[in-house]
Amino acid sequence: MAIGYYQPLGNIPFYIFATAAILVLATYIWQFRESPGAKIQVYALLCKVTWLLSHVLIAYSQTFSGKIFWIYVGYLSGLLLPYCWYIFVLEISNQKNRITAIIEVGIMAIIGVEFLAAICNPWHIFCRDVFFDGSVVNLVAGPLVTINQISSYLICILPLGLSVRWIWQSSGLRRKQALLFTFAGLITLLGTIFLVFLPQVSWMHPLPLFSILSALIMTWGFYRWHVYDILPIAMDTVTKTMIDGFLIVDEDGYIIEINSVAKRVLAGLPVFIGGKFTDVINTWPALGNLSEVERFSIIEVIREYNNKTYYYQVEQILLLPKRNILGKILLFEDITQQKQDESKSMEQQRALAVLTERNRLSREIHDSQGQIPGYVKVQTQIIELFLQKGQLTEAVDQLEQLGEVADVALNEVRESITGLKLNSAEWNFYKTLQEWLKHFQRISGIAVIYNEPNYIPPSAMLPGSEVQLLRMIQEVLTNARKHSGASQVKVVLAFLDNWIQVTVTDNGCGFDVEDHSRLAKFGLTILQERAAEIGGTLKIRSGLAQGTMVSIGVPLVQSV
Repeated sequence: MAIGYYQPLGNIPFYIFATAAILVLATYIWQFRESPGAKIQVYALLCKVTWLLSHVLIAYSQTFSGKIFWIYVGYLSGLLLPYCWYIFVLEISNQKNRITAIIEVGIMAIIGVEFLAAICNPWHIFCRDVFFDGSVVNLVAGPLVTINQISSYLICILPLGLSVRWIWQSSGLRRKQALLFTFAGLITLLGTIFLVFLPQVSWMHPLPLFSILSALIMTWGFYRWHVYDILPIAMDTVTKTMIDGFLIVDEDGYIIEINSVAKRVLAGLPVFIGGKFTDVINTWPALGNLSEVERFSIIEVIREYNNKTYYYQVEQILLLPKRNILGKILLFEDITQQKQDESKSMEQQRALAVLTERNRLSREIHDSQGQIPGYVKVQTQIIELFLQKGQLTEAVDQLEQLGEVADVALNEVRESITGLKLNSAEWNFYKTLQEWLKHFQRISGIAVIYNEPNYIPPSAMLPGSEVQLLRMIQEVLTNARKHSGASQVKVVLAFLDNWIQVTVTDNGCGFDVEDHSRLAKFGLTILQERAAEIGGTLKIRSGLAQGTMVSIGVPLVQSV
């Protein structure tokens, strides 16, 4: 039957000094309570304060019931201290994933049962008997005290093992911190062991001595290496000196933080800490396009300021620590230079595409219209012979054929000239297509019905694709004029997902699409080659006396 003795303290002022010192240290650490491990460390120091004070008040209490009350208070605070150390090590060393749910629930259950048993003391399992012999309180411990001692030391072993693992896996400053805090925890543990086995001395008592040493080492570790606030300080430094601008808005729509970069981005707008973000949106409506429900939302916006045009990518991140929106962060990235570089690159690509197409047209002219002068020369010689022989009928027939060839050549030259007039500086595919269709209708006499889209999406074709598509449409209509005998063509332009679809339908005679010789004659193989060059698609549907439909698809890219 174990008996605990609570005899008068040898040096009460030392207890009071240690209590006051630890309380000051706890107050100091409390200012960093938002940092990992700080709160639980304060709670551990308060447990030590309560433990020390309980010993002082046991000695000062004049009544037997008062002494018993403070014995219980000291016991309960001593019960919580190992658990606080365990939680502290988990938080500060980032090892929460090493503890299973079963261990966590088991520890909580043991502490909960001991707490309730100590408070209620059913069947005398905590304290069988207590008696006072004038100066010393004698407590006859029950079975719970033994269980408590075993469980407390086991709980102490767990954070000790985690601390050793922390030391082993860390390096540099983190290893110094791990060694320091492990040493501080061991000092507290040694204090409780010496309290049991070391006799009390008038000038020194192990409990206050080891408690204040442990608290001083822990606080000095914070002050020396800033173990609690090193990450917040680093993150705060990064966010305030980062290249991108950021703006933080709370759940009520008030601006609570803004860095210097964002101030430059939003210069001239009503932006200040404590201001309403809606006022910023009212003066820069493009920011209103950010989603209010999606956690991540990205848009590109343009701002005219000081006679200059700026482009920004704005990313909005909703702060959702639980289910409710706590606020949002807006990140501003200046992409003006990127946009200018892309614009120059696209202009160069467009100019190159136009030049390439001119070279292609020059070859086509050489292969088609370029042969006409030679044909005319031969025909004029034949006509001259017919005239010398007096064969006027044959000469007239040859003149009529020569006139027809001249008309065809004139139309082809006009079409080629229109294609060569493409000006990269003023190029606009939709406008150029509309003008060319009007020109085609005027010179061919074929009615053109053009269905243009009601909406052009914020995406575009590559410059080379634009030129190629226009030339493909020109070739399809030229084929209709030369070979189909059509009186009407219909051109439909539509957008399907990330594609532009152009469909040309005529009411001509049509042809057999399985006849490859006809495909080559009509230049449709050239159309297929053009489509393949730009990653597009080409579909031809026709039949004898059924007209012809040509469908061309060209992929779109993100607009710049």
